[in-house]
Amino acid sequence: LPRIVKILTGSALGSGILLNTAGFILTNKHVLMSNKNRKIVIEVNFNNNQNDYEYYDAEIFKEAEGNIDIALLKISKKLSERAIKVIKATERFLDHPIDVRYLHGKEVYALGYTFNEFKTVDFRAIVTRGNLSKIIVYRNTPFLLATNCQTFNGFSGGAIVSDRGEFLGLITYNFTQKKKGALNTLNFSYSCNIFKEMINMIDLRDEENLKTLDIWKNQDGYVDKMIQAQNLELVPRFDFKAKL
Repeated sequence: LPRIVKILTGSALGSGILLNTAGFILTNKHVLMSNKNRKIVIEVNFNNNQNDYEYYDAEIFKEAEGNIDIALLKISKKLSERAIKVIKATERFLDHPIDVRYLHGKEVYALGYTFNEFKTVDFRAIVTRGNLSKIIVYRNTPFLLATNCQTFNGFSGGAIVSDRGEFLGLITYNFTQKKKGALNTLNFSYSCNIFKEMINMIDLRDEENLKTLDIWKNQDGYVDKMIQAQNLELVPRFDFKAKL
């Protein structure tokens, strides 16, 4: 759970995935939309404890220029020793040998943050359970994962994980119906497979080449066609107004 962070952009809330000790965070581009000039604050919550967390300022390191909905943030200062220990203790979260195609139909979990679905002052992460319902393969690589885990406003940028806590997908889309709106129990995530090169470069601290990866300039139209065919919409971030 400490790898799933809360992203606050002044007027919206989303989720993100803490990738390494250098403070890189993977999230959805739409979490940051219309908030590029606002301050981005990251909340790292330890042990999913309401009163045990740290705050960090972050900047946008890179956003997708094409039609894939991803962005990379970087925390502005060094992580605390405690946060670094947590990341090192949870290396299997990213470094695992699982091929998601072998998990079709298996139990998985969705992890993310939300404000408005639960009328409470307890803003800890939400964990829901479901199954990996479908794997959409593109160019011989798992590209999108469909699950029936419940996802709520603010889950954008959160993670689908295995029953052993291994990162499988970046939560991005909900299935929608014209009359009923978004269905919380059918969502789509970008598969962990498409982030392997990115994660490797982050581990090597190769920031210059990290910004020129092909994934940032995806323009082949497949993503847009998929959205139209599935009648999808983005998992909405949660807009709110602070009250003192």
